[in-house]
Amino acid sequence: HLGNNVSIGRKVNIYTEFPDSLLTIGSNTQINKGVELDFSGNLSIGDFVVISEHANIMSHDHGLNPLSKPTKCPKIISDRVWIGANTIILPQVKFIGENAIIAAGSIVTKDVAANTIVGGNPAKVIRQIQ
Repeated sequence: HLGNNVSIGRKVNIYTEFPDSLLTIGSNTQINKGVELDFSGNLSIGDFVVISEHANIMSHDHGLNPLSKPTKCPKIISDRVWIGANTIILPQVKFIGENAIIAAGSIVTKDVAANTIVGGNPAKVIRQIQ
C-alpha cells in the first residue's frame, strides 16, 4: 500500500522473499536513489519519512546459515523519521519511533526510541530531541 505523494528515487530496490509479505508506505514519504527495501518480514513506513540515498532496510534473517529458510522480522518505521544516507537497519530492529533521526552511515542494531538521534557503528544514542 502506498500513501499519497510518495516519492521513490532512481534505482530503488523493493523486494520480498515471501509472497504474503506486506509493505505500507505512508503519505508524503520520500525514498531516495539507491535505497534497498526488504519487506520480507512485513515493513510499515509512516508519513513524512525521509530515507536518504543508499540506505538498506532488512526485514528477514537467515541466522548463521545463508542457505537456510529465511525468518520474518517485522519492522515499523514511525512518522517523521529521517534515515541518513548509507545507513543499514538490521533485521532484528523492530521499531523506530516518531521523529527519530539516524545519522548517515550508521548501522542500527537495536530499536530506536521516539525523539532520539542515533549514530555510529553500532548506532548509539547521541541525544534526545526536545
